[in-house]
Amino acid sequence: MRARVSAAVALLAAFGGGCGGKGVCSYQILERIDVPGVLQCCGASYSGVVTVRYDDADVDLAFAKVAGTNPPVHAWLTTADCAERFAGDYPPATGSPSPRCTVFIGPVAPGEVSPRRKLPRGDYRVWVQAFSSSPTLLTPIVDVGVWGTGCGVTGP
Repeated sequence: MRARVSAAVALLAAFGGGCGGKGVCSYQILERIDVPGVLQCCGASYSGVVTVRYDDADVDLAFAKVAGTNPPVHAWLTTADCAERFAGDYPPATGSPSPRCTVFIGPVAPGEVSPRRKLPRGDYRVWVQAFSSSPTLLTPIVDVGVWGTGCGVTGP
């Protein structure tokens, strides 16, 4: 019996540890999707559509910290058909912002990475929104991280 177990272990190791011969199967970053853009002053926003190409992936939204004082700006991951994130000033002078579409992740500020959220394969929209009080041009660095178990994927 012990010889059979040893033979099974050796066979699995020879064929990639149970991953169909494709290599190591581990939970890892499968893809990083950059969302480039430039924000003009005074409450400007931009958005970009990203495609999650894996079934039941864990997704996060990362916003790189900039040198010096972080600018007043936030990022969100929404439905792909979201044509307008907010109406009026952001954030509003009183009360909470009134979102115009479904939010999966956010707000995420510069220097933060959101918690991961399981999302199905498909298209999503990333919105980057400067505060109305932001007086300067901004070039944010925002990306979507797609995590999962990858066989034969070598990592980031």
